[in-house]
Amino acid sequence: MAEAVRNFVNEAHSAQIHPTSSPVPQK
Repeated sequence: MAEAVRNFVNEAHSAQIHPTSSPVPQK
């Protein structure tokens, strides 16, 4: 479970660092 959460957070950070055409996950 922790791994999934970390992956989700990592994806969010990645989107913030270099936003792509993909939609940003709403918190």
